[in-house]
Amino acid sequence: MSDRDYPYLIKQVMEHIEKVKETEKDTPLLDIIYDFCFKNDIEVEKVGDAIASDVYFKSFIEKDCELHRMISTENNKLEEW
Repeated sequence: MSDRDYPYLIKQVMEHIEKVKETEKDTPLLDIIYDFCFKNDIEVEKVGDAIASDVYFKSFIEKDCELHRMISTENNKLEEW
């Protein structure tokens, strides 16, 4: 998988998130992303690299992590996904 595949991968992740959120509204995005990786046999690092390439999606995930108290974005950004 190359950098050119990142938009397609991000689209798949977003579709998976939408599907899961329909029934499990309180599930943190990171948990859903890990689930996506496991179900599709994709390395978490690859998905992390793809997400890191999309500034808006990355920011959305950071806010969700902060909401679920997984990180504090004031002191700890998700620089290394």
